[in-house]
Amino acid sequence: MEDLLMSNLEENNIIKIVTLPPMRVAYNIAVGAAPEDEAMAPVLDWIKSSNLLGTARFFGGNVVPLPSHLGTPYGYGMCAAIPDGVDVPSHLKEMVMPGGLYAMFESSDDIGDSWKTLMRYLSKHSKYKSDRSRLCLEEHIRNDNPDGSGSKYYLNLFEPVKVK
Repeated sequence: MEDLLMSNLEENNIIKIVTLPPMRVAYNIAVGAAPEDEAMAPVLDWIKSSNLLGTARFFGGNVVPLPSHLGTPYGYGMCAAIPDGVDVPSHLKEMVMPGGLYAMFESSDDIGDSWKTLMRYLSKHSKYKSDRSRLCLEEHIRNDNPDGSGSKYYLNLFEPVKVK
């Protein structure tokens, strides 16, 4: 399911409502002042060495302890969707991500500003509202031509939603 939520042609922002399916994932969590790379590295290294790079979807997101002030340690988890029958190595954990209804927004290089934009548009919507019972996600999509962009990944932001 995919519905167009809002569009602002001046800023070229499009927010869609999508349903993510439940996914079996291998994941790693790191805590620190900037834990993203530390959380990502073991997952990406294993996916590459297992020849699963072309089939895995990558999701990250803040976990407890949540960010509070600039420079304070927080948690970040990184996971990769994997097929049934693939054994997860002992240095990673496994779970089934439940999926569900999400508002999706393509992030700019300013991730914080993109989250603010998504949440601002969502707060004004008449049909959907944020579902605080589930974690938000950042889907990392490999950027094979990072020239001119500061990142090796494009990010799609996923805010869990429910009908008002």
